[in-house]
Amino acid sequence: MYGGGNIGRGFIGMLLSQSGYDVTFVDVVDAVVNRLNEEHCYPVRIISSEGHEDVQVEHVSAVNGNDQTATAKAIAECDIMATAVGVNILKFIISNLVAGIRLRREQGGGPPEHPDL
Repeated sequence: MYGGGNIGRGFIGMLLSQSGYDVTFVDVVDAVVNRLNEEHCYPVRIISSEGHEDVQVEHVSAVNGNDQTATAKAIAECDIMATAVGVNILKFIISNLVAGIRLRREQGGGPPEHPDL
C-alpha cells in the first residue's frame, strides 16, 4: 500500500488486512514507518450515527519510500498494490513504482495466479 496516511491506513490497508493479506505500507514519514514495524498493527475508529467501533488492523509492516531498493523489492513481491497519495506526490513515487515493476519482471513475475479463476 503506497501511502500510509488516512486513506491508506484507515480504509484501503484495513480492507486488505481484513481480507487476509499481510499489508506492507510504503511511506516517507519515519514515525509512521517505525511504528508500523514495531507494533505490526494500528487502531482505526469507525464512527457512525450509532456511535463508534474501534478496530485493530493487524499483519502490517512498512518500508521507507526513500529507500528505493526496499520499496522496489516490496512492490516486486506483492500480490496486490494500491496507492493512496495526493496527485502532487505521484511524480515523486513514479521512479519507485517503475523500479518495482522492473524488478518483478526480472524475477519472472507477473500477475499472481488464482486457481479459482
